[in-house]
Amino acid sequence: NTLVGVADTAFLGQVGAHEQSAGGYASLFYLVAFIVAYGLSIGLQIRIAQAFGAKNYSEIPQYFLIGLLGVFVYSLIFCALIFGLGKIVLGMMLSDPELLQQTMAYLQVRVWGSLWHFPMLTFYALLVGTENSKPIGIIYMAAAVLNVIFDYGFIFGNLGFPALGLQGAALATILAELLALFMFIWVAFRQKTTFFHLKIPPFARLRELSLALAHTSIPLILQNLVSMVSWFAFFTMVEKTGLLYFQWSVILRSIYGPFMMVGLGIGAATNSLTGQFWGEGNRGEIWPLLKSAA
Repeated sequence: NTLVGVADTAFLGQVGAHEQSAGGYASLFYLVAFIVAYGLSIGLQIRIAQAFGAKNYSEIPQYFLIGLLGVFVYSLIFCALIFGLGKIVLGMMLSDPELLQQTMAYLQVRVWGSLWHFPMLTFYALLVGTENSKPIGIIYMAAAVLNVIFDYGFIFGNLGFPALGLQGAALATILAELLALFMFIWVAFRQKTTFFHLKIPPFARLRELSLALAHTSIPLILQNLVSMVSWFAFFTMVEKTGLLYFQWSVILRSIYGPFMMVGLGIGAATNSLTGQFWGEGNRGEIWPLLKSAA
């Protein structure tokens, strides 16, 4: 996902300053919504890891289905809000009318991808939670390569694609993510521990699992949301200083992104292993694990 942002910033810089700035700002706005789904996926990952460690394999698909349904409903709400209130909200934040127009043009294409991008996080949580993280790197690298190819085609009108400029960058991203989702589905359904025991639980059990997932996820959602909203507010203030400074801030953010990935990757692995140790009853292993991760 970070490589996608870098590629979009690089390509759009050849289209124009407004397009590059709008793509970066719209992506950050999208990221604020994405972080809610991401927080839910972290909670889902922890719950799946606990069930995996305790060998309660029947709970894994149940948690997965609850998380998938929750994230998909959230993505529908996000789409409705963008088309209903997006221009009003962004209009109160941006001072440049051209930047506002370009940002909305990007978002109105990009937002459709949330219908499969956000649910894709539940597959991510499933694979990490069951110690099968290797396919994730392969799938995301494949998606990044596809995004670059689609960017080259849809932004500039190459490879037989129409030239769509800024909207082409958004279209390239959502197509790459859709193909990534198909790859995730294929890998997930090959895991016997995941879907071999698939049964729809009774309502009482469904409610219990939903509350457990919410109990874990809500603090994570709030934690991530506060940090991301603060970051978004900072870039909104930079926009008031002029297009040139804002454009530079977008470029620097895209460069800074890859450096965050090491910590996020270690954090994801630590979450899963902690959950597994907890599920296995090996809680004495948790503290040494945390010291190793730090």
